[in-house]
Amino acid sequence: MRKIITIIAALAVATAASAQGTAFEWLRISRNPAASGMAGAGYASLSHGSAYSVTGNPAVAPLVENKLSAGASLSIVPSGESSRSVAAAGASWRAGSFSISAAYIGGKYPTVEFASDGGGAAGSYTPADLMAGLGMGFAIGDNLSFGANVRYAKTDLTAKKAISSINGDVAAMWKSGPLGVSAGVYCLGPKVTSGNSKYDAPASAKVSGSYALEFGDCVLDLCADADYYFNKTIGLAAGGNFAWKDMAYVRAGYCYGTPAGADFKAAPVPSHFAVGAGARYFGIGLDLSLAIAPAAGTTFCAGLSYGF
Repeated sequence: MRKIITIIAALAVATAASAQGTAFEWLRISRNPAASGMAGAGYASLSHGSAYSVTGNPAVAPLVENKLSAGASLSIVPSGESSRSVAAAGASWRAGSFSISAAYIGGKYPTVEFASDGGGAAGSYTPADLMAGLGMGFAIGDNLSFGANVRYAKTDLTAKKAISSINGDVAAMWKSGPLGVSAGVYCLGPKVTSGNSKYDAPASAKVSGSYALEFGDCVLDLCADADYYFNKTIGLAAGGNFAWKDMAYVRAGYCYGTPAGADFKAAPVPSHFAVGAGARYFGIGLDLSLAIAPAAGTTFCAGLSYGF
């Protein structure tokens, strides 16, 4: 009986991760509280900094003003009738035209209780996600940059069963005055094996744009991103970041993701609205966001950052 329940628990988590024909969809969800306040938009913007560039656009890091950008966040994510926590941390160092970055994500699912053959308690297990990655970038002049990330991702389904993957990103960005444009391929990697089945990574080709409007002490950064996922679905995100004296911020955005159809394929990031706010003083920042998905619930994200 215990073995059967263990298998059922593993299948439940695997189904949640792979029901749409892809695995590790959670890699495509922004853990940057500033970006998540814009529904994930802003891959062509420098306003979010580069602390989370390993989980976003690696071509941003060589163009940002700060030499060091670092951040850590905690997300509370709906998971069935309960919720799960996802911790993330990232940092980027720029030396002249070159940058190097690193990031970590660790998430835990609700604990699964096991029953013995007699029906009593026989222990428990907490499934978990993990991602560790590195990124590099370089700029040509003041306007053009290139970057690449590589990541290792793993989901522990049970104490003895896990799935893992290596995937990465390649991107380019052009920035001139208030305009930013970026294009790249994200989460490209080999198929993920789970039992006798194989699933694709949540890869996509992505194009992004941003434009900053200045009003005295205020700047409104307008951003739009478009993904064509290789499972033949799309994702569209648009948002705005309103900044006052680069000290106080208000954000909002909307993301559309292709819903599941008759073939059960859907965009890795579901449709949702998002709002956020932040403050920054002497290089220290606090950012908060709420992502509201009608089909999945509300995700709260909070994070601290530092840059100089």
